[in-house]
Amino acid sequence: MRHGAKTIDSIIHKLCRNGFEAYIAGGAVRDLLQGYEPSDVDVVTNAKTEDIRRIFRGFKVVAAGKSFKVNLVDGIEVATYRNSASSQKPVSLETDLKRRDLTINSMALCPYSGDLTDPFGGLRDLKNKVIRFTESPEARIKEDPCRIVRACRFLTKIDGVFDQNSLKAMRHYKNLVKAQVAPERIRLEIMKTLEYAKPSIFFNALQSIGVLADILPALNRCMGLDGGPYHNETVFAHCMMVGDALSPQRKRLRLVGFLHDVGKAETIQIHNGRVRFIGHEKSLDRMMADLKTLKFTINEQTHIKALINLHMRRIKTDSTPKAVRRFLAACQKKQIDYTDHLRLAIADRKGNLAKPDYTQTQLKVICKRIRTELFGTQPGAFGLADLALTGRDVMRILKVSQGPVIGQTLKKLLAAVIDNPRLNTPEHLTAMILEPRMNTNEHQ
Repeated sequence: MRHGAKTIDSIIHKLCRNGFEAYIAGGAVRDLLQGYEPSDVDVVTNAKTEDIRRIFRGFKVVAAGKSFKVNLVDGIEVATYRNSASSQKPVSLETDLKRRDLTINSMALCPYSGDLTDPFGGLRDLKNKVIRFTESPEARIKEDPCRIVRACRFLTKIDGVFDQNSLKAMRHYKNLVKAQVAPERIRLEIMKTLEYAKPSIFFNALQSIGVLADILPALNRCMGLDGGPYHNETVFAHCMMVGDALSPQRKRLRLVGFLHDVGKAETIQIHNGRVRFIGHEKSLDRMMADLKTLKFTINEQTHIKALINLHMRRIKTDSTPKAVRRFLAACQKKQIDYTDHLRLAIADRKGNLAKPDYTQTQLKVICKRIRTELFGTQPGAFGLADLALTGRDVMRILKVSQGPVIGQTLKKLLAAVIDNPRLNTPEHLTAMILEPRMNTNEHQ
């Protein structure tokens, strides 16, 4: 196990040697039963906190937890059996498992005997891919309404189905998510889900329950929206397919895939009987408000917005060198990696049922055109830092002090060099600066 197998074994061994019960519990058991390496392992025991501190004297023991207290022993969570969200009174293992959210997360394993404690049918549900709340769905949801979002995440993780009683309870108590769950926790569930094979299951489940309208209303507005003449699927379905087509290794880019067309709900027009979405890549106020509410960082918000702003700019097999340079300059200005833009473009095409995917030949031609402009014998300039002259050079040539004119001049030079990379030499740029049409009265 990744999380220090020797340490976990030592902790369980010491607890048992001191006369206490000790088990691996929760999500680690679920992962082990599925043949996965657990990322985190929790140990539960009937030892009280004072017993744990005594037994592990000499270890690094740190108290943690808000709803119920646990101890981190050398980074491993060791918790006393819990009876309620606020109690640490030692009770039975089964009572502890009863308080957990889902049956598939309510199992315990003895690492020595291999015995599985499964009082609520978690193994059966795991085999049948059923998401079911432990015992009373109503009670589990009321204890923590974020469990509705977590249930959707675990549905995605195991590619399963909801138990009908659990689904009914989630729909009944859906308003508790907005009323009681901290946005940071919802954001965390979203980002964890983006690591799975098919996150569209998560967003579709939230929408079916009625929670997506509270979590990501901009995305929810795309449900059932006509995709227009260039698509054979709805806008929502398109966003789902695009997000699924992107790599789990690039979670932020994947989120962009799920959100990239939400502006279509704001810009939809019917012109001569045809649906149009002019400027949808820039109509992002609602989406940005959603990201802000969910406590995404300013950097994350800016990056997501920039990628969506640029997603309609495409390099084609017949794009001119000038068009490629302007595209690369736009990417650099918005601090976008052009490879991320290409990944999004490829996924965007995969999610379009009216168009074929890019062929390998097409992609090779597109990449070659970009590489030629980036690394050719006369590589282009795509940002001010790439120019052969600096701001100090401009000040010297114009014989002026620092001011707005310096930035304006550099931008004019960059625009010219993007069109013609051969101009990016000190001699050419100096001559351009001294031309009467550039050297206007504002320079005096």
